[in-house]
Amino acid sequence: KHWNLWWDSVLTLRGAVNVIDGSNVPIFERQFLGGARNLRGFEFRDVGPGRDAASGEVLGGNTSAFITAEMTFPVVEKVRVATFYDAGFVNTGSFDFSPDDLHADVGVGLRLNLPFGPLALDYAIPVTSPSTDPTVDKGGQFNFYINYEF
Repeated sequence: KHWNLWWDSVLTLRGAVNVIDGSNVPIFERQFLGGARNLRGFEFRDVGPGRDAASGEVLGGNTSAFITAEMTFPVVEKVRVATFYDAGFVNTGSFDFSPDDLHADVGVGLRLNLPFGPLALDYAIPVTSPSTDPTVDKGGQFNFYINYEF
């Protein structure tokens, strides 16, 4: 949802809830968070329950949810500055919506409307990461992506 506010600023709220029902779900269907489209302060697919002992890769879960609040302000024509807050969780069980392992981040970014299409550049820092997963990267992350929404 987008709201146009004073001085051409825009407040955007978006989120998603995803559930996979079943047991023995293949790795490519499991839920993960992290990366440019949801939890920008964490590495791509770095948020989720369980890790493989050998590789340290996240095993994923059956339920995920996230929410993002973003405010953008115009700087010059075709350039906007963004500030945002992301929060979300991934749980092992299907239809398990308990936010016990809530991960959150804050960040800033640029929104550029270029001739080849819109480009977003973001830098986010994790502010909440459960102690139950000490292997999650606690450093900031740069993200960029094309075809973002205003």
